[in-house]
Amino acid sequence: MKTIDLLTFQFNRYGGSFVVEVSSCPAVGAKFPWGDLIDTDLVTAHDMGDRLRLGSRPPKVEDHWFEYSDDGKKHSQPKYESAAKHVLAFLSQAEDYWKKAK
Repeated sequence: MKTIDLLTFQFNRYGGSFVVEVSSCPAVGAKFPWGDLIDTDLVTAHDMGDRLRLGSRPPKVEDHWFEYSDDGKKHSQPKYESAAKHVLAFLSQAEDYWKKAK
């Protein structure tokens, strides 16, 4: 079965941090529990029941937030770069997840 690899960013409503979730869905889209279809151009990792938050280590650590602000101080480019590099360090988790989902 062909699948689509999903990578979704969820930003903290108060700013300063975000999570990255990965999942997969069938190439035809995903279905809500009540039967409605979510088209492939609209589906996100949040729509899938089985997903992984990058940086987490289930079952012990299921939550991991990437920080990019200086607690109200002026944002600096190095802080954004640091957050991006932090995400990149965990991309192998996404690749492993997608390989197992296929």
